[in-house]
Amino acid sequence: MVKETKYYSLEELICEFKIWSIEEDTLTKNSANSYADYIRKAFAYLLEEQIPNGKEVVKTHNFKKSQKTTDDDYNNVVIYYEALLAKQSKNKTVRNSISGFRKFLIFMESQGYVFDRNMSDKDLKKCKDKQQLRYQVVYSNKDLKSIFKKRLTTQDRVYKHLVLPLGVINTLFRKEFGKTYEDFLDTQIDNIQYLIKDENINIRHRDVEQLELTEKNEIILTTKDGLRHFLYTDTKSGKQEMKASRIREVTIDHKTPLHDLTLNHHCPELHKLSDIVKKILEKSGEGITGRTLTKYKKLIDEYLIEENEIDLEKLFYDFKGLYNKMDLVLMDGASNSSKGKN
Repeated sequence: MVKETKYYSLEELICEFKIWSIEEDTLTKNSANSYADYIRKAFAYLLEEQIPNGKEVVKTHNFKKSQKTTDDDYNNVVIYYEALLAKQSKNKTVRNSISGFRKFLIFMESQGYVFDRNMSDKDLKKCKDKQQLRYQVVYSNKDLKSIFKKRLTTQDRVYKHLVLPLGVINTLFRKEFGKTYEDFLDTQIDNIQYLIKDENINIRHRDVEQLELTEKNEIILTTKDGLRHFLYTDTKSGKQEMKASRIREVTIDHKTPLHDLTLNHHCPELHKLSDIVKKILEKSGEGITGRTLTKYKKLIDEYLIEENEIDLEKLFYDFKGLYNKMDLVLMDGASNSSKGKN
């Protein structure tokens, strides 16, 4: 029996987005509502542009759950949507819409939603023939910091020796330590290395003004002193110019895998947290995986707050000690995946 695909309307996802942005992205209720309006305006603009199958955007079958978000046709759909908005970026209303649209993409990716691919190959060819996909997307230092912070605080790790529930830790620390925790994360991100051709120039995130993704999939970084460089990546074959059509393809690599750091770093309170999380997931009967960790995050959050078994000061001490040992660098997603445990 073929399992029927469930489809979601834009408004259904916006309702879920607002909850996610408050609980996971720590926005205020007013900010979440503002972003919801930006998202609606983004899709309204896309409809006005009469994109192929554009009228499908607000129907119930425009979104679905899927893990397959890497095929080129799907990427072209997302690029096309973003390109139409980016072309009108001088208009402040549309600029806000771009901001909302990008945050919506982060939400969709984190929750496993994708656009239902309504564009036919003929439609995509038509887009390319008219050069409608030609554009540059520019991410400011602040944009990048927001994206990278989300990754560092939500990408859970499940190892044999340790479960590292970063989403859970992020919720606990934001509530308990507030600005102290945010400042610590900012420092980690400011130290992320950007590789360029000249090995004698050391560029960190704090030195970067913006990052551009061009129509040729080149990535150009501009430093705060006005210099422009192509972004490079380490690969098995050596250092090469990085290519990407979307920012999600630019990943953060741990030079020393986090797996190895956690194996060799003394962090008793992190191990205590890991044991508690393992017991909760074992009781679910669904195994200890990244998927179940995400599924039962709210239950784990509630248990830790109610039972008060973890010393948050000690946990933060362990966390800072571990993160201060990390050496982070931007890397092409395919090269990062081929490294294995990270």
